[in-house]
Amino acid sequence: MAISPDNLQLVIKAYSKMLKHSDAQMRIKAAQCLGKMGNESIIPLLCQALEAENDLAVQFSIMDAIVLIHNLTSETPMSENPQGSKYNIVQPQNVQIIEQGDGIIHN
Repeated sequence: MAISPDNLQLVIKAYSKMLKHSDAQMRIKAAQCLGKMGNESIIPLLCQALEAENDLAVQFSIMDAIVLIHNLTSETPMSENPQGSKYNIVQPQNVQIIEQGDGIIHN
């Protein structure tokens, strides 16, 4: 059963609030759920959460979610094409969103 666009936005909003929860395990679960949704529009939200996150385990969960979304929406999995991917996350503290090309770069 497909979720309507309005309901999808409500679900994304709820999980995005969970990315700010005081419990790291809740933030990890939120990142995992967002990743499984497989919607590329979630990636900027995850990148913002990644920049703000201090817990290493949560950072890895957020990066895993970004990779999962990319792999679900791309013909070439990120792990197989690191040079050609528009998402190249090396150091999570240096991730930023750019307008050109709708990609993510790091400083």
